[in-house]
Amino acid sequence: MKAESFGTENRAENPDGQERPQGSASVGISDIKNIVAEKLHDVADTIAKKAVSRDANPEVAHYARQASAMLEQSAQYVRDWEYADTEASVRDYIRKNPGTSLIIAGLTGLVIGTLLRRR
Repeated sequence: MKAESFGTENRAENPDGQERPQGSASVGISDIKNIVAEKLHDVADTIAKKAVSRDANPEVAHYARQASAMLEQSAQYVRDWEYADTEASVRDYIRKNPGTSLIIAGLTGLVIGTLLRRR
């Protein structure tokens, strides 16, 4: 295999047309992030439309508009969230607090194990 072609056989295009390696964890997270953000936006839009309908109770409409705004903020937060930043923060926390990190990991494993055993 030639050096120029190494790694190009497992490439795909992002929705925005950029080439990316297939199977990359950050690419998968990016796709999921966009799907979640779009779904949150869709729900926010649906709730906002219901809030302005003629038959909407004014008190309920007020809360519906608030919920819609909060969902839209959540969608924007998900769009802006970066996996690499979170990973760096977690690694930094683990480096600074190894004992606490081990306790958290152990308790998490215990809870997940308990939940999976019950099924």
